Amino acid sequence: MGLDVELLDEGQMFYRNLLAGHFHKDLIRVILEESGYEVYPYGYESFLTPLKIKFERGEIEPTEISKKIRSTPDLLVFDPEKGTVELLEVKSTRWDWTNDVLIDALPRYQQYWQESMLVIVLPAGHFFYAQYVDRIEPRKDNTFDLREEFEWFEEVFTKVRLDTLYSYKKQIIDFWNRKRESYDPLNPSSRFGLLSLIRELVQCNVDELFSEQNERNLTSRKVFKKAVKKLIDDGKIIEEEGEIRLVS
Repeated sequence: MGLDVELLDEGQMFYRNLLAGHFHKDLIRVILEESGYEVYPYGYESFLTPLKIKFERGEIEPTEISKKIRSTPDLLVFDPEKGTVELLEVKSTRWDWTNDVLIDALPRYQQYWQESMLVIVLPAGHFFYAQYVDRIEPRKDNTFDLREEFEWFEEVFTKVRLDTLYSYKKQIIDFWNRKRESYDPLNPSSRFGLLSLIRELVQCNVDELFSEQNERNLTSRKVFKKAVKKLIDDGKIIEEEGEIRLVS
């Protein structure tokens, strides 16, 4: 499934955006449930879908009540081990960068649902980001650097494994009609590949390299080790006592 949004008119874009919202919200729900959390629909669109369409078309007067309803978080997440609950608002974007990401609805979330958490899913960087709404510093243009101002999703929901996130990476790439090989750490010609990163860093230890790789391209530990081994076998890099460097 892929979305060629450049060929869509305004009316079609509305329904494609609606589809994107449902797809990524369901994706986050599946990941959390697979990881041992209990997840419940919370947002008004879960049971008032026609109302969402009226909101988007501007058919409902923007009163304080309607603004709060429209800003209602999507999901309620229960951690049975800790006995805690979180409210999540899931947003998605097709942008290929993690800085200057527009979150135009943030002022509404900060006004009506400060205690909720914002989850961003996009085909760039670590793909999955999260942050509490009240910890995001407001700014006039509502653009944010996910690498600096958000956390990796699995660092917030600690029962989620990196391998689980990576297993759903292809679905996101396909949804936004991206080329899979561009995001393959094993592809030496890819700007997101491991070799490109090592060339930038020149020298680093294995743990630093893994962290940096995940900053720019979501990668599981298993795939990372496979990529390192391939580069060593191909004579591109050398690993000595945990240090990685290019072959001169």
